[in-house]
Amino acid sequence: GRYRSSLQSYLQEVVQNTCSHPSVVAISAGSNLDPTAEVTRDYIASAASIVHGETDKLVYYTPLTGMADTISTAADFVGLDGSPYKSSRKLKGFLGAISASSRNNSYWISSVGSQTQIGNHNGYSDPLSLEHQARYLVDAYEAIENGNFSGISVNSFSDWEGAVPHLLQNGHPYLY
Repeated sequence: GRYRSSLQSYLQEVVQNTCSHPSVVAISAGSNLDPTAEVTRDYIASAASIVHGETDKLVYYTPLTGMADTISTAADFVGLDGSPYKSSRKLKGFLGAISASSRNNSYWISSVGSQTQIGNHNGYSDPLSLEHQARYLVDAYEAIENGNFSGISVNSFSDWEGAVPHLLQNGHPYLY
C-alpha cells in the first residue's frame, strides 16, 4: 500500500519534471520487475495510466535480469538488461532465444557494453581492451538487427570524472 503509493508519487514527480523535455521519449516504470506477479502487472498498469494520462511519452519496464518477458502488460515496450552478458556470444544467445520465442512485445536492449582499460590495445582476446569492446558492440548491433528489436542503449561512451574513486580500477581511479 504505502510503498506503491510512494512509487506512484515519485513517478508523478518524474513525469512533471521531464514531460516537456524534448529528449525524453519514454519513462521507466522500474527495473528488475517480475511481470509474472499480478501485483507487478497492476503497478505497471497504474504507472502507464499516470504517464499516458499526463504526457505523450511511452512507458517501459525492465523485467528480472535474464527473463524474457512474454506476458502482456500495459507498458508500451519492454527493456532487457544486457549488462550481465560480458560475452557477445552469451548476449547473442539470450537475444536469439527471446527473438524466437516472443513476438508479442517490443523490446529495447539496455546497458550493452563492457568495461575497458584506458589505452588498452591488446587485441580482441583481452576482455578489457578497446578492440574487445568494439567487437562486442558490433556483435550486439548485429544480434539486435537480426532479432528485429526496437533499439539499443550503449553503456560505454559516457566517460566522466568523479570525486570518489570507484572499485573497478581501469587505469584511472576517478574515471567512470
